[in-house]
Amino acid sequence: MIRPFGRWYPAGPGLPWASVLNAAPSAPGVLQVRVEALLDYPKGRSAMCLYERTLPDEALSGYLANRGAESLRELRESRPIWIRFAPTSTPEADFQTLLTRFVERFGRQPSFPSD
Repeated sequence: MIRPFGRWYPAGPGLPWASVLNAAPSAPGVLQVRVEALLDYPKGRSAMCLYERTLPDEALSGYLANRGAESLRELRESRPIWIRFAPTSTPEADFQTLLTRFVERFGRQPSFPSD
C-alpha cells in the first residue's frame, strides 16, 4: 500500500541537488517528479512527468545519490522540477499501481517535456 506522498522539494538549474538528497527517506519507495507547466496528455493535462521506484532493498536517498541522479540529471539541469517521496515496502508494485492510475486518467504514461 502506498503511503501518502510527502511535500514537494524543488530541484533544477541553480538549486543544490544536496537539498533533495538530504530530504529523501532512508527507506525503499516511489517518487514523483513534476514540472512547472501543465503537460498535454491524451485525456487531459498534468504537471507530472515521471514516476520512479527504488529496488526493494534500496533507500530513496541511495537511489537519488546513484541511479536516480543520472536518470534525472538532464531534466533537472534543463528546467525547474519538484520531487516528492512515498516510502513503501513494495516499491515495484506501488510504482505499477501509480502508472496504471495515471494512464487510466491521462491516456498514457507520464513523460519528460520535449522543449
